[in-house]
Amino acid sequence: MGLKVVFILVLMTGVVRADTEEDFLLVGQGAYSCYHYLYDLEQSKRHVQFDRVRDYHHWASGYISAVSMMTPRGEEMLRKHRNDDAYRYIRHYCRNNEDATFVNAVARYVIDLGGRL
Repeated sequence: MGLKVVFILVLMTGVVRADTEEDFLLVGQGAYSCYHYLYDLEQSKRHVQFDRVRDYHHWASGYISAVSMMTPRGEEMLRKHRNDDAYRYIRHYCRNNEDATFVNAVARYVIDLGGRL
């Protein structure tokens, strides 16, 4: 993939660089704030053609799948995972932490899910 194509994809999906000790780069919906997710969720309820929430949910599914592949008990974790439970958890987290990034909500879900094994 050429550099121009990668650059365009990054611009289209959104990128955030974290300013913490554990500096990392986020690409895609995970880089957006919980507030942005909740706004898009509300818009998708009002306008059927506005379905950006699906993109967030696909991003979350990819994150959860990747974590399950990298952890020793990942397969067991995925057996306990249910999409509806994850989305409900993420909505609740985001309502209480609007300034957090979407990845924080998904990561918290994965941590809590792992704790239930």
